[in-house]
Amino acid sequence: MDYGLDEISFAHLWTMKSEIGHIAAGVELSKRKIADNGRTYYEPYHVLSLCYDERAPRSFRQTIPVIASDILRCLDGETKLLVMRSNVPNFRQWRYYERLINVFSATQGVTVKVNHDMRVPRHFSDTVDLAHDAVRRGTSIECAV
Repeated sequence: MDYGLDEISFAHLWTMKSEIGHIAAGVELSKRKIADNGRTYYEPYHVLSLCYDERAPRSFRQTIPVIASDILRCLDGETKLLVMRSNVPNFRQWRYYERLINVFSATQGVTVKVNHDMRVPRHFSDTVDLAHDAVRRGTSIECAV
């Protein structure tokens, strides 16, 4: 299925575990744009700084679907395809997560693709800062940009 540029959202995600066992995630939701010179860039429209304490799942494997549900809540109304990218080793099992997340994303009319991408912390360094802020605060926040 072909999607227009405005129908595709990208969630660049970085996660970490704190010393006290909290799992934190920094997420940047963006749209891909093409500049006048033909170069591609990502324009963020929402950021999430998420922290999951001891009441939440204990492992990254269990937390990824919870993070995905928080991301789906923040998508704009035009999105039909969400591409989740992260350097988390669990994202190498992308088929498993796509099947799992697409079960509940279908109710919103959104298809989810999962990519393992080692460049996320280098190209989207704000995600690292958002995750560290979540650990420092101990709570989750989100904001439209």
